[in-house]
Amino acid sequence: LLTQKHGIASICRMFGVPPEMVASESGTSMTYANVEQRAIDFLTFSIQPWLTRFEAAFAALLPGRQHVRFDTSVLLRTDLETRIKAGAIAVASKQQTPDEVRAWSDLPPLTEKQKAWLEIVPLTMSPSGLPKAVPVTTPAPLPAVDTEPVDAPTEGAPAK
Repeated sequence: LLTQKHGIASICRMFGVPPEMVASESGTSMTYANVEQRAIDFLTFSIQPWLTRFEAAFAALLPGRQHVRFDTSVLLRTDLETRIKAGAIAVASKQQTPDEVRAWSDLPPLTEKQKAWLEIVPLTMSPSGLPKAVPVTTPAPLPAVDTEPVDAPTEGAPAK
């Protein structure tokens, strides 16, 4: 068994794949790193060097200044909560439009009705840096103004 584990670890090292990704024990605390960080590490250290080689080889086959680029965003997708927070921050900080953020999830652009609804619910930043919805309030009506001049004499009172 130890020989087999050593064989798996050697093969993983040759291909730059973390042993825990092929159900082998790595024996390090890195096994417990969060899933998103492991995906970034896998992309950066294992897959990206190969993709760069493939991109260069395909680009050499294309005419002119065209190039090939693999879309690795699927490997970097995070959980829903993180994506929503990142999108909200991008829109609130005006780095991206709501339609650009919707494109992350392959959603269509907002309709005019949805845009009108968003205008009704403005966003402000919370102390944590995340946007928060603020309910729209209508301003209180101004108090009724007395149309009678202040210095006007009242009935029966002598004029000044």
